[in-house]
Amino acid sequence: MQAPIMDDDEGFEIAVVDDEEWVRRGLISKLSKSGLPIRNIKEFADGGPVLAYIKAGGRPDIMICDIRMPGLDGLQLASLVREWLRDLRVIISSGYGEFEYAKRAIQAGVSEYLLKPIDNVELFTAIRACMEAISLSRRNVEHLARLQRIEREDRARRSLCAGDLRDIFPAYGRDADGKDAGGATQFICGYFRVPRIREAVFYDLVSKMEVKFLAPQGVDNSVLYSCTSDEYVLLFLAVQPLEAIRTFAEALAVRVRDMVPPDVSPCPGILPDTPAAAGLSGLRGSADAAVVDARELMKYRILMDKPALISAGDIADYTETYTIPEHHISALRRALEGGNEKTLNAILGTIEAEIAALKLSYRRLEHASLQLFLPVNEYRPAAEGTALFMDPYKFGSLKTFFAFVRELYRGCAERYGGTAPDTKPALTGKAAVIRDIASSIDTHFNEYLTLDLFAADYGINSSYLSLLFKEVMGINFQDYLTHVRIRNAKEFLASGRFKVSEVAEKTGYTNRFYFSKAFKKIEGLSPSEFMGMAPK
Repeated sequence: MQAPIMDDDEGFEIAVVDDEEWVRRGLISKLSKSGLPIRNIKEFADGGPVLAYIKAGGRPDIMICDIRMPGLDGLQLASLVREWLRDLRVIISSGYGEFEYAKRAIQAGVSEYLLKPIDNVELFTAIRACMEAISLSRRNVEHLARLQRIEREDRARRSLCAGDLRDIFPAYGRDADGKDAGGATQFICGYFRVPRIREAVFYDLVSKMEVKFLAPQGVDNSVLYSCTSDEYVLLFLAVQPLEAIRTFAEALAVRVRDMVPPDVSPCPGILPDTPAAAGLSGLRGSADAAVVDARELMKYRILMDKPALISAGDIADYTETYTIPEHHISALRRALEGGNEKTLNAILGTIEAEIAALKLSYRRLEHASLQLFLPVNEYRPAAEGTALFMDPYKFGSLKTFFAFVRELYRGCAERYGGTAPDTKPALTGKAAVIRDIASSIDTHFNEYLTLDLFAADYGINSSYLSLLFKEVMGINFQDYLTHVRIRNAKEFLASGRFKVSEVAEKTGYTNRFYFSKAFKKIEGLSPSEFMGMAPK
């Protein structure tokens, strides 16, 4: 596998967005003289014309925009534009190194964050990094789409066809002598999360290390592509032992980690650290299954002590459950209202310690993170926009995740806590409605509950209510209802006083089989098995 290099034959289009004309002119002048492969530069005074340009068919590759602008600010514009142009790279320029902007930049998918006055070297470095990322991404789109198409066709035929796959993996379906003998048809995937390393650098590193660690046939039958920002898929046809690929993948993750400075954040002390880590799948019958498996494993890095590589065996006992006790959440709300930072830190420290002491499934950590963000979102005024949720997936450790949460609470308490009742920001209408619905589910989980019933009660279109519930809670209505029911079912089962069929009925399930299926999906074992493990 060769590392792709930037294709600049046609050049790139750059959109410069700033409400100050002298700033726009200065950037355009610098870019025009940079020698970078730029085919066109468009300038805009605010976000409105940018949106109109894109809706009319404009396709900028890179957008440089100021944060502070009339109408849409730079981050709002970035979020909107990236919904239409997924390949667009955004560089934010700002004279404000504030936490609020930096955390919103993460959500908006910003590639680079530059503080004014912008240094020429920093600007050109950021532009070139974006160009390389775009080129590498485009080079892999066609290859990946072809692989996925082949697998879809194979699944439709319920068989694997060696023909097209051999164009990607030469040894597919062949034995060690190169004969068609139903040989290698299984895949292994390494899913890498690599912080702040340019794609070209990572591709070059992979190419060099594959030759060192893997046999030539293993190198020839591997595919590397960029999946999302800072994430890469390294897919192998299983033509050599899994252990050899494991050794290579772990060495690669460690090497990348050594290349990254101690603080990889563009805003030191504000953005989360994301140490390099990888998930390694087992042998899978399809490339798609191997990729999904590896990505799910990689998520567990936040629950472990800085692992370089994670495989299924490493998470076998990460099955414990946890829900943040309601008295902790109530205490957080009271501390926010009083602007009491000391109490907030103490409560969050307790929650962090409780989680760190357990080997949670990643799903349970996601649920706990949703609970943590609800009090803050209730307190933020509607003018600040949509609810703020940061997936723990973006963080490299529990320590940095909770450091982010503490800063979030501190900022909220500092800005809104301890104010007079008539000047406190009101709970946003949509957050209040969803909180009421969630509270009703928590209390009446054993009753017949549907989204349509709640929609009728509140006079809201059910489709809109579904979107609203997911926006505020970060989880869809049915999944939330299921989690509440299963959480209560565990208490009933652990008591030993009820049969499985009785627990199903007490938690709102009319069908024992469906209850058992839902329970096993979340907990990983059947209700009967759970009862057998409960302390006597």
